[in-house]
Amino acid sequence: AMTFYAITPFCFRRLRDSKKRITLTALAVFLSFALCRLLVREGYWYVMDVFYRVPVFFLGLLMGFFVLEGRKLEKKDLLFWAVWLVLGGGYLYASRMVDQGIFPLPLCHLFLFTTVPMCLGLGLAFDKLPLGWLGKFLRLVGENSLEIYLFNVSFLSQTELLRRFVSFGPSNRLYYLILFAVNIALGVALHKLVEKLTAGKD
Repeated sequence: AMTFYAITPFCFRRLRDSKKRITLTALAVFLSFALCRLLVREGYWYVMDVFYRVPVFFLGLLMGFFVLEGRKLEKKDLLFWAVWLVLGGGYLYASRMVDQGIFPLPLCHLFLFTTVPMCLGLGLAFDKLPLGWLGKFLRLVGENSLEIYLFNVSFLSQTELLRRFVSFGPSNRLYYLILFAVNIALGVALHKLVEKLTAGKD
């Protein structure tokens, strides 16, 4: 995860300055997809935990630009993602039917086909459903998701270490409930701190 955070500024600037973001992203996705196939075929399994994430990383950058710039969804966009989801279904079917020894089709690539359609569907549901306070909570978590994630993977995921200092008996339910609340609170606090420190620097 930290590797991707390190290379994001470089990739972000290249996409920001490009007039053909979609073409560049598509090229990066398919080239990285091909690289994954090559590495798997040659048996470099120890690096695949990183490289399996590369295609969806580039797709996520492009989606980030669309969100940042407030790009509106058109009918052709919805049609594209519908077709893309169908292709994902075809990939899932092929991964179950094709001889994995000859041409392995890892299920982790399904994220490339399903993430954006799933987010669009959830976004539509959140926009139309009367969620009330739940909607506000989800917005809070979404706006601070990066910081929440960083705390989770760097510190709060050290469950065995933390349980040496905090014990709630044989059941972990209360422990995790408190841990999640602390995780979100720390993420929100870090987000506000960074905003305060960077205010006026743009």
